[in-house]
Amino acid sequence: MYMLPGKEQTPKSCTCNRHLSRNRRRSKNAGETSKEPVNVAPKEPIFTCPVCWNKLDEPATTMCGHIFCTNCIKQAIQFQKKCPTCRKHLKMNNFHRIYLPNTSR
Repeated sequence: MYMLPGKEQTPKSCTCNRHLSRNRRRSKNAGETSKEPVNVAPKEPIFTCPVCWNKLDEPATTMCGHIFCTNCIKQAIQFQKKCPTCRKHLKMNNFHRIYLPNTSR
């Protein structure tokens, strides 16, 4: 192996220096501002029903903690007598209405 003045003394087969220099360039560019538009997250989450896949309409929660539209959970309990998410046995009195941001009427 030969050495050049001012160069690091690593074997030519080692690629770790290439990765280090690449990472250094990335970290230098990390502080620069991008001119690309940034997607802004919604201020409040949008809750969807796992049964109908729509935005929650009159949200209700089950005793097992899952959230559905009131009509969706009523129908699921009436026909299957189980939670659509975890399959826990439920009765008609095993859920109650809840009030979440951007869902109440």
